[in-house]
Amino acid sequence: MLSAAIDTGIGPHQAGRVVHAVLSTFLQRLPEGERRHVAAHLPPDVRRLATTRHRVGRSGRPARTPAELTAQVMTADGMSAEQAGRVIAAVLGALRVLVPEEAADVASVLPAELRVLWETAPGGNLRPPDDPRERGGRSRPEEVAMATAALDEGARLARAVVRQLGGRFSVELGIDVDAGDAEIDRWFVAATLFGTRISTTVAERAFRVLDENGITRIAHASERTWSELVELLDAAGYVRYDYRTATRLQDLAAAVRDRWGAAAEIGRRVTDPRDLAAALDDLPGWGPVTVGLFLRELRGVWPGACLPLDPRAAEAARHLGLLGASTPDDLGHVGEIATRAAVDARDLEAALVRLALRHRRPAACPGGHACTAVVHVARPSD
Repeated sequence: MLSAAIDTGIGPHQAGRVVHAVLSTFLQRLPEGERRHVAAHLPPDVRRLATTRHRVGRSGRPARTPAELTAQVMTADGMSAEQAGRVIAAVLGALRVLVPEEAADVASVLPAELRVLWETAPGGNLRPPDDPRERGGRSRPEEVAMATAALDEGARLARAVVRQLGGRFSVELGIDVDAGDAEIDRWFVAATLFGTRISTTVAERAFRVLDENGITRIAHASERTWSELVELLDAAGYVRYDYRTATRLQDLAAAVRDRWGAAAEIGRRVTDPRDLAAALDDLPGWGPVTVGLFLRELRGVWPGACLPLDPRAAEAARHLGLLGASTPDDLGHVGEIATRAAVDARDLEAALVRLALRHRRPAACPGGHACTAVVHVARPSD
């Protein structure tokens, strides 16, 4: 699959990102059952690229024509329409060869123009063999190996960073936002505490004290007296902010009750990303920092939780060499690396944010596997 992409003229370091974009974008067009059948026939490494969702633009609508598919794939690496078209045809042709048992079934569920593209894609051999000097003296197998090695090295480093620095803040608090409304309500309370100008350690301790004392959703704050909340916050070490935070929790509880009924209702009723961020930002005591923290860990849970990659995470990813200096689709590439590393993309993003917060002198650090803020990171030979 990588060789099919490289044969169209893209560089080996682009190949993984572009193949991921083509496969995942195309498969989003298929019904869920057929998508599972196709994925089941793929080699494990190709399956990971195919089943990690690629952002398809603001509408989120699966492509219905080759032009729409080309436009969506172009976001993967800043390609031209002509280059994206060549890569799409090559990768779809290679995919059809890998899943001959499903080829007819796939064709039967595609819109007419995409069906023609699927049935006529030439199997990835769009570019005749050329002079190796045009490839810097490398043969095609060498370029395929380079593309695979670049992805694998990034995966090893990503896995080590998550293991050492930790992933999602919600997971560390014992919250599983994928499990339903009750857990989202707990994360809503935690994010509220994290949004205050106080240390992460104190915010975590405050959440645990409130949680253990039955305040597992914001509505419970209105069922306690202000003095009771102050006492609980004091017990957690929230002394400097206890009065203000107790008031904030009760004001927030009233606003959520009056406007939405419950915190989990916000994400159900507001599915546009901008409107969702605005609705949360309008809550008492919430601002961009709290909104960003809350929504980034709800990607894939709430339809409107579609924030771009945290700028701190992007900075840390570039420092480690996981992102190129001009990589346009930061979130998609980080998601691809997370898939190959067998970690949740949200955990990788959170770990990168932690690295950015920990790293006080990035300019003096060599970065990559030699990053001074991360110790004993696995080397490519591990």
